[in-house]
Amino acid sequence: MNHVLCRFALPRWHRCLLWARKARRLCWLLVLILLALLTMSWLLWPASPSLARTTSVETCSTVLPRDKPKFCTGTDPIVEGCSLDARTVTEVPIRWEARTIGLAQVRHSLLCNTYWGRGFTFLSGASISVYLPDLGTGAEASYLSTTSQVYSNMVYAFIPTVTIEVIVGPMQVIATTIPGVHPISGAA
Repeated sequence: MNHVLCRFALPRWHRCLLWARKARRLCWLLVLILLALLTMSWLLWPASPSLARTTSVETCSTVLPRDKPKFCTGTDPIVEGCSLDARTVTEVPIRWEARTIGLAQVRHSLLCNTYWGRGFTFLSGASISVYLPDLGTGAEASYLSTTSQVYSNMVYAFIPTVTIEVIVGPMQVIATTIPGVHPISGAA
């Protein structure tokens, strides 16, 4: 009699095992289909404009020449990749009384066709600032640094006027200005 019960119980257990295997396979198949659909939608779905702009890798050094004025003017030369090939085109000593206390420079990037100001002070504890009037009067045009050097944002395609100031005391500022060379605006 035991033999008969086992014979009937075994097929039922076997059927449960087969059903569990089929259910597991079906579950994996559904997971694979879901992953395939997600991958296809990610590849085919257009990115939103805000997402596309924030993940953009366009910089002044990588955009086409026609886009350089928009991407380069008023931007940081280091962040934009323009400092990599930069050369000093003008350097003027900053003098106070009979000694040189720093340097004022105009830097140029051939890759970006941009110019910016950079200054150094040799005085310990002095602050230094840079100002480019060609960038206006806001935060893009002027920087103050409490370290021994400072640099400005860039202008595209012309040499800007650069003013470097060394703050040597609470009431004393020593300034040096390098005049810019601006393009001829139009024929008269």
